[in-house]
Amino acid sequence: MKWAARQDKSEEKVHEAIEELCEELDISIPYYPEVHWIGRRGDLNSLGLRNSHLEDSKRRKMAGWSEYLKKERAILLYRDCEHHVNEESVHFVHLINSNLRFVGRPLYDWTALGMIVEAIGFFGSKLLSPERPNPYQKFPDLLSLNSAERARFFMNYFGVRNITDLDLTEIIIHQQGYSVGERAFYAYHSGGFSKKEVKKLMLNRFESDGSAVLKFGELRKRFGIPLPN
Repeated sequence: MKWAARQDKSEEKVHEAIEELCEELDISIPYYPEVHWIGRRGDLNSLGLRNSHLEDSKRRKMAGWSEYLKKERAILLYRDCEHHVNEESVHFVHLINSNLRFVGRPLYDWTALGMIVEAIGFFGSKLLSPERPNPYQKFPDLLSLNSAERARFFMNYFGVRNITDLDLTEIIIHQQGYSVGERAFYAYHSGGFSKKEVKKLMLNRFESDGSAVLKFGELRKRFGIPLPN
């Protein structure tokens, strides 16, 4: 498929995913995001991204991790994958409605907020595509492992001795968020997690110090994931 056709198709799929999610949860959006099909060969430099984000986007592109850029209001797709389209569409709907602020937060609250964002992202992507598997299903609870245990796990699982702190943090955030989001999805369909509660979580700005940490702990406990010692 030529680039222009894939670009048009990507934009169409994002709009469809957003509309389906908004209809399911009775949420509205003020506008649609920009959508950019990048793949592995697209040129990120042509998008005029801030220098502070360009290097991180290049790292994500190499890893094949699609993303939603809040300030640019843009979805960048690095893989031709329905799950990527759905999850980044959910992130857009969530972040455009909540207007979450990450800058200036203490690290512990920034990390917990990231876990909540990924929980909502995976939850919403499962609403759009219920058959989506959890790629971290076979992982242990990474929050419950010490640094040596994590190193052994990554060596056995990925075959690498060292992993950057940035990649490690990203993996932990996604693994924790997806675990909660998956259980929230099944609770939603069994009537144990209401639409009203979902919308309240999606609109929460977590402005007070430590509020994201407390909420993520509550979500783990509610959905049957033991809190780490």
